[in-house]
Amino acid sequence: GTARFDAKILCVQYGPGLGDVIAAGDSDGRIHFICAQTGEKILCPLRGHDREVLSVSWSPDGTQLASGSVDSTVRLWDASTGAPIGSPLRGHDKAVSSLAFKPDDPNVLVTGSWDKTVKLWDLSTSTCLSTMRVDKPVMSLSYAPSGDILAVGDFGGNIHFFNAKGEKTLSPVRGHSDVV
Repeated sequence: GTARFDAKILCVQYGPGLGDVIAAGDSDGRIHFICAQTGEKILCPLRGHDREVLSVSWSPDGTQLASGSVDSTVRLWDASTGAPIGSPLRGHDKAVSSLAFKPDDPNVLVTGSWDKTVKLWDLSTSTCLSTMRVDKPVMSLSYAPSGDILAVGDFGGNIHFFNAKGEKTLSPVRGHSDVV
């Protein structure tokens, strides 16, 4: 099946532990849950962002979804009901372009922004644990499966590496001529 939308889909991520569920963020600030097998929309669109949703990420156990938006906020959602969890995380000055849960700790979320920062959040207290800075706006990020290394891609074609505490571990890898 094919799901149809009245807005552009800007990001997707397959959900762990929920069967065949995909989360998709759209250009109207909504998040859709879609059955990967049939294309059927599972929940009414989740609403909370004022602008485009640029990234979504499932918690390692599949019980929560995090979303980042051009409105500079991060929101958490209950994956089974679609209900918002707590207040939005605020701390970035520009769009939140990427985010990821730490693979070995569902209470730790990392967010990357066009403000050239990466923030490490403790979700149990909704506090920012550390802020990492890079040379260009952040486009993508990903944890190693062990959760001990974070790779961050920027708009300048560079890849930066940080440890679990947010400290740089290697010099940036350069070589791409455009956005990573």
